[in-house]
Amino acid sequence: WNNYPLSIEPDTLGNDSKQMQLLSNYIGLTCVKDSSAAYDVPPVSVYPNPFTGTLTVEPCNCYNYSSLSVYNQLGRIVFTKTITTNKNTINLSFLPNGIYIVVVRGTTATYTQKIIKIK
Repeated sequence: WNNYPLSIEPDTLGNDSKQMQLLSNYIGLTCVKDSSAAYDVPPVSVYPNPFTGTLTVEPCNCYNYSSLSVYNQLGRIVFTKTITTNKNTINLSFLPNGIYIVVVRGTTATYTQKIIKIK
């Protein structure tokens, strides 16, 4: 699982954030930087992945993230938390092994990442 930088210039897609979001969902990007973003860093770090019980979520300050949710493969929320710090350690040991989606929401952005729970 390697991460490679990808830059999409406004003249490629125009200045349409919906197009950028659709592209990011299609190719699995975890960060879309638009022209209004002042940061060039990943908006959220989620580790370790895969994890066994405890997961750390570190959002940057750039998008004013305020809530964290974990969804199962059926789309049901299995965990939710209000974010109050830049480093959030959450205990998900109660979850069965499987694939989940972490969603971190802020006032101007939403970050999603697939995570894998193993024993």
